[in-house]
Amino acid sequence: MFIDKVAEYINRILENENEIAIVFPSSRAGLYLKKRLYELTKKDALILPDIFSFGSFIGKYSHLKNIDNLSCALKLYQIYKNRYNDNVLDLTLAKQIISDFSEIDKFIIEDDKIRAFFRNLTELSKFDKDLTENTEFLKKYVEMQEKLQPLYSQLNKELRKEGAGYSGMVYKDALKNIKDGYLHYDKVIFAGFNALTPIETRIFEEIKMQGNGDFIWDDDPLFREDKELSGVFLEKNIKKFHNSIDLVSQLEKKKNVRSIMVNRNIDQVQYVSQILNKEKLDAEETLIVLMDESLLVPLLYAIPEHYKKFNVTMGFPISTTPIYESIMLLINAHFRNIIDKRESFYGNDILNILNSANLKSIIAFENDKFDEKNIDDLRNNILKRNELNVTLPKEYGKIFQIINKPVKFLEALNEFLIKMFEFFSKKESINAEYVNTMLNNLKFLSDYINIINQMKMKEFLNLLTDTLRNGSVSFIGEPLEGLQIMGLLETRALDFKNIFILSVNEGIIPRNSVSMSTIPYDIRSYFNMYTAKEDSAIYAYHFFRLLKGAQNIHLVYYNESEDATSASERSRFLSYLLWNNKKGESIGKNWEIQELYYKYDENLLNVPNQPRSVPKNEEIIKQLKERTYSFTAIQTYLTCPYKFYLKYILGLKDDEDDEVVEVMDRGILGSILHYVFQKLYDDKPEKIYELIRNKKAFENRYEDIVNEWNEKEKEGGLKLDYGVNRLYIDVGKDLVDSMIYTEKKERPEVRESEIKTERKYWKKEFLKTIHIKGQGYIDRLEIYDDKIVIIDYKSGKDENFNNIIEKFPLASLDDLKILFEKKHYFAQLLYYTLLIKYNDSGLFKDKEVNVGIYLVSKNLISPLIPISQEYLDSFEKFLSELFGEILNMEVPFTALNNIEIQGKCQYCDYPNYCRK
Repeated sequence: MFIDKVAEYINRILENENEIAIVFPSSRAGLYLKKRLYELTKKDALILPDIFSFGSFIGKYSHLKNIDNLSCALKLYQIYKNRYNDNVLDLTLAKQIISDFSEIDKFIIEDDKIRAFFRNLTELSKFDKDLTENTEFLKKYVEMQEKLQPLYSQLNKELRKEGAGYSGMVYKDALKNIKDGYLHYDKVIFAGFNALTPIETRIFEEIKMQGNGDFIWDDDPLFREDKELSGVFLEKNIKKFHNSIDLVSQLEKKKNVRSIMVNRNIDQVQYVSQILNKEKLDAEETLIVLMDESLLVPLLYAIPEHYKKFNVTMGFPISTTPIYESIMLLINAHFRNIIDKRESFYGNDILNILNSANLKSIIAFENDKFDEKNIDDLRNNILKRNELNVTLPKEYGKIFQIINKPVKFLEALNEFLIKMFEFFSKKESINAEYVNTMLNNLKFLSDYINIINQMKMKEFLNLLTDTLRNGSVSFIGEPLEGLQIMGLLETRALDFKNIFILSVNEGIIPRNSVSMSTIPYDIRSYFNMYTAKEDSAIYAYHFFRLLKGAQNIHLVYYNESEDATSASERSRFLSYLLWNNKKGESIGKNWEIQELYYKYDENLLNVPNQPRSVPKNEEIIKQLKERTYSFTAIQTYLTCPYKFYLKYILGLKDDEDDEVVEVMDRGILGSILHYVFQKLYDDKPEKIYELIRNKKAFENRYEDIVNEWNEKEKEGGLKLDYGVNRLYIDVGKDLVDSMIYTEKKERPEVRESEIKTERKYWKKEFLKTIHIKGQGYIDRLEIYDDKIVIIDYKSGKDENFNNIIEKFPLASLDDLKILFEKKHYFAQLLYYTLLIKYNDSGLFKDKEVNVGIYLVSKNLISPLIPISQEYLDSFEKFLSELFGEILNMEVPFTALNNIEIQGKCQYCDYPNYCRK
């Protein structure tokens, strides 16, 4: 192993050198080296050499304090505002420029060339017509290029006065001091490096020329065969700085490799949990590498209990926590106001806030004037009135009022976060730590009040979002004990026997090569600055170097994108490895590689989930007996009892129920058409047919009914003459006109009937054997001398409409369950028939019952289907048995696998509760 080789080398020279420093690319390797030196020397009191990460080594020799990019960007922003009277520079661009300034310094573009460098940037930008003619943003970009040189000079000057600098400045200062003889060590050993920037190379060279440098490269002969990927930098650096130790190739040794494809991102964690459970791997020799930080918390929950110790070297990003998401709901609500120049909040933004359990609890926390019920009432009123513009009561707090000044917003948010911290601290929740991290980030901003005062509100909210997003929460663990969880860069110079690398996907490793630099590709190439090609080579080295010392390797990737609409590819590095293995060439040629597909096995995992099987108790049974059952409720139970539990017992809302409507869709049009038919058929059919012969009269009546619906359902909140909404209304008018004309032609007997519309039916003694309340809204009931006709309007579509009509009379009792599960039209009509039978039993005397469908969207009227008493009795028996199961305390609410029945569970309204 590499650390072992480094420790053996240092142990050999300890007695001959007085002052030794060892420098690694990161600090993690230094801890393992200390442990190994103790084991080698077996001394209780060992005087260790000084061990540094490269960053801390540079800091030792620089007189400048290294400050973060955001602080530098704010400094640059202030300089710009004082120097130029325009709005070309915003904070996002300032951060990019600071990164570029740092890179310019690290690639040692000499002072006499810097002016030429910036001049070339400007001239190249002007030469490119796409930059100067296409967009206002790119014109500003060109204008910005002309100002980079004076900004670079002034920023360097002012930072030096303060004894501070960005990363590139600190490197330059350290190099100068090392040249001036400030090096205090007899020997400096650089171990485990790969790619070097020019300034790092100069530092290496300077220490080598002083006779104080040794260099230990984590090399393998196969790296240098691979000159396109992992070996791009090593060969050049080893020629310049000889390797102080000889390493035997580890990549040529046989290894057990599994290439694992899973469906979803989260399934990767489940795979790791299963293998840890099954194979009982030695924790000290096992490493899990997370390329995606968002998997950290699920992974921690998934680690089996027998792994009592584990260590996390990466912080948990605050941006992946529910608390951050809640705060972003607040910020986004204000952001929309700024962009749209609104004087009140957008209704759906407020609904998102009121639906957040975290925010709702904080709003009601220690507030005597209202509680969570008041908040729910406000939410329901917004939905009922379809309010697009909402003003919240002052009792909610300052952050819920319109704020147009950055400093006042900062104060209001800080006040709200303090209240949030107090709330979660009382509950001893991890959320308190998340909130505390955000409060500390706000303290950072308070040092820049003068700059913030100069910002426009939109720019400040961008700064605020960046500041909050950059926080992370550290996890406590034993650095050298137990299972290790790291990011890829933290694994440098380390080796483990068992390795899991998750998210081995293209675009993640290597990262997407979308450069945020203001420096064009041509100029980067001219000055030998890194481009996407070099970045890919650096990732390749880290990836294959990690595999070098391992014996058992699990490379896991997922094949479904985040929105589940497209595939995600495995990394080019994994494809390269598989190709080499098949061809018997280079890295991976002697390895045993299995390509496997992993399917989630819930019985072997330890991932905490919401329960997917809920037992019944007396309280639930009481609630089930007292509730009234619609057709949709019964269909939901048949499709998935667990979903029925979430929706009808817990009362969880569907997403579509939690927003105000600004733009119509098919569902809203369907509601309008139902209402229009109801109102039209309240008159005699002859009047309706007369009405549609008079186009103007029909249009006026139609518009009046639609407006009446809007007042009734949305309290006038839906703008019917607005864009797409107007198109929907006009389409609906044509559909109604066509449907009435078709009925007049195909069903002339309708004019002789008595028509009742939108009748609600319910009955406690709905079934003979079980006292259950049923309910349903029947679109249309026709009563004749010899028959009853039940009509249901459908504004959706059914591709197999005619086929199903033909087969329906032949349906057996066994088909009823399927009809319900598919929420089929005719199952709904059967249910309505039973409701009428028990509510208006007199209607059934000596009358034949028929049911039919009007498919409005296709202008189709189904043949009327007779429902015999025998068939209705069978249907009632089916429902009696079903309700017997629903009311049986021994039968839990269990989630079903509905893929074959319903399509895909991914369309469920409650995916986060079930996680199929």
